[in-house]
Amino acid sequence: MVQFALFEVFAFSFTLSFLAVFFAVPFVIRNSRHVGLQGVDFNKKDRRKVPELGGIALVFGLSLGLLAAITLGYNTPALEKIFLLGALGTILLMGLMGIIDDLYVLKRRVKAPLPFFSAIPLSSVRAGSRIIDFPFIGPIHFGSFYPVIAIPLGVGGASNAFNMLAGLNGLEAGMGIIMATALSIAAFSTGAWEALILSLCLLASLLAFFHYNRFPSKVFPGDVGTYTIGATIASAAIIGNLELFGLVLFAPYFVEFLLKLRSRFQAQCFGIPDTKGILHSPPHIGSLTHVIMRWQPVTETQVVRVLLAVEAAAAVIALVALPYLI
Repeated sequence: MVQFALFEVFAFSFTLSFLAVFFAVPFVIRNSRHVGLQGVDFNKKDRRKVPELGGIALVFGLSLGLLAAITLGYNTPALEKIFLLGALGTILLMGLMGIIDDLYVLKRRVKAPLPFFSAIPLSSVRAGSRIIDFPFIGPIHFGSFYPVIAIPLGVGGASNAFNMLAGLNGLEAGMGIIMATALSIAAFSTGAWEALILSLCLLASLLAFFHYNRFPSKVFPGDVGTYTIGATIASAAIIGNLELFGLVLFAPYFVEFLLKLRSRFQAQCFGIPDTKGILHSPPHIGSLTHVIMRWQPVTETQVVRVLLAVEAAAAVIALVALPYLI
């Protein structure tokens, strides 16, 4: 079998993921309308309906990109294909759970634990290092706690967190693009090639998806999309031994968690739109989006831009602190 250079594997996987999502999304849009799988855009005065389950295209693009990397990198010693297979299994399981959630609208107490089970493939291939070097503390050996508890917590926590801050046109894809870009830079800098493959495939998929998801959205990612993005970011961080780096990237989501906690996770991220397209905060603040709406009159696009700027700041901080986070 021909041996491909790492750069060729990266380039082909990136391109394949991008093209797969770019051409799959219109198919998802048409069929979602045909079978009535559409959701209400609550941030629009006319409450228009938008096709959901766009995240299926993300799962498709990610899977093709990873399968291409596994196939082309078969004889490439620098790639541990078993880790990519473990990540692929986790992504497919997460996609399945997201589809179930989207179709059957599960109660929060039922759906919250579901993402934790998707980490089983990643745990079974012994991904990540059981020793994490914490700044100011030093290395801590987690032993068997790492694959049994830490990996499921990381994957499940990231998936649920990414699902909490969502619901505005272009928000999920935009946040994911920034996080995947930062992870790609970190993985390249540390020589974590498997994590780089995952990050690049996610980045390519989200860039293609953003074309359809930006304001005004032609498709929503659905829970299948948000769960998949969160799980992929967590998988890349775990495989690349970039767990602390990933935690910094999720800093805005920790704030979102605390705000959602105030409402016992009943609050949504939506605003109350007026006839001029301005979003107003509901009476009780339950999301970062509401904090921005209270700050000054803003449109949906402006709310998304502020949140993307916050995430970009978190990514810059994480990259600057990278030597202390590995």
